[in-house]
Amino acid sequence: MRFASLVAIAAAALLLAGCVPVSQVPPEPSGAELDALIAKELDFQWQYVGLTPDAPRPTVDRIRVVSPEEATDVHRDCMVDAGYGDFRQVTASIYGGASNLERLAIYTCSAQYPVPPASYGLFSTAQLDFLYDYYVEVTIPCIRADGFTLTDIPTRQEFTQPQQSLLGVWVPWDSVQFDGVIPGSRCTHVPEGFGPF
Repeated sequence: MRFASLVAIAAAALLLAGCVPVSQVPPEPSGAELDALIAKELDFQWQYVGLTPDAPRPTVDRIRVVSPEEATDVHRDCMVDAGYGDFRQVTASIYGGASNLERLAIYTCSAQYPVPPASYGLFSTAQLDFLYDYYVEVTIPCIRADGFTLTDIPTRQEFTQPQQSLLGVWVPWDSVQFDGVIPGSRCTHVPEGFGPF
C-alpha cells in the first residue's frame, strides 16, 4: 500500500515537473514534408496580404526558416532591402491603401523567410502523432484530475488527418465543459522543446 502511494506521488511529481511519459519529441519537419507545410503557410500569407487567388504568384526561393522571435526583425530588414523604409506603415496599410507592389513585397519576404509551420498550427505527421499521445497520456488526465469533463475527443485517425485549412488542430480544451472556470496552467503546456513554442 505504501509502495503504491509512493508510485502515485512520483507520477504526480513527474507530471508537474513537465516530464512526459510519451514518445520522444519529434524533430522539426524537413525535406518534402517541410516544403508542403510551408506551401500551406504561404497560401495563408497570400490571402493575408489581400492578393486574390487568381493573381499571378511569383516563385520565391526560400533563404531560410526563421524563428518566431526573429521574424519581425528579419522581415523588416527584408522590406527595407526591397526599398520600403517604413515597414510598420506598409504592413499596417494591408487593409487600407497598400499597393499591389507593396503587398507583393510583404509576401515575398514571408516566402524568403518563413516561420516554422507549427506557428500556424501546421504540423508534420510525426508531430501530430506526438501531440495526440501527449494530450491523451498527459493533458487529458491532468484536466480530468482537476474535476473537468471532456466530450467528443477525436480518435487518432481523426486528429492526424491531413489539414485542409489553418483553423488549427484540436486541443483538449476544445472538449472541456467549462462552467466559468478555466483549468489551471499546469494542464495547458506542450512539453518543452516541441516545435517553435
